[in-house]
Amino acid sequence: MLVCDSIITEAQTNKKTLVGVFDTWHVPQTPFTIGPFWVYIKMADAAGKYIFRLKLVVLDNEKVVAEAVTREVEIKDRLSAFDIPLPMPPIPIPEFGGYELQIYANDVYVGRSVVNVQRIVGG
Repeated sequence: MLVCDSIITEAQTNKKTLVGVFDTWHVPQTPFTIGPFWVYIKMADAAGKYIFRLKLVVLDNEKVVAEAVTREVEIKDRLSAFDIPLPMPPIPIPEFGGYELQIYANDVYVGRSVVNVQRIVGG
């Protein structure tokens, strides 16, 4: 799972270009609104119909800050990888520290990625 500024999908090949990949937001103070941004998720070993849910939670206390849900997706080949480019709206961030992006498939936890919110130093 990667967090980035934007995702460009080539129409003919369906290739993805991730622009501005990062794992830290540098902000002057909190609360602060981040985004919009994108989350690129690459998965495999699934077959059937799924609804994917992405949660952004505060690492220390598991408080949910934001959530995004996909439409139902049908995956036909368990051996093929698939991707989920997920746009995220602007999100108010309550405090500095670690956050976790958690991905669920049909409400079953399947993975995570950690991002940090740090105070801009100097400037």
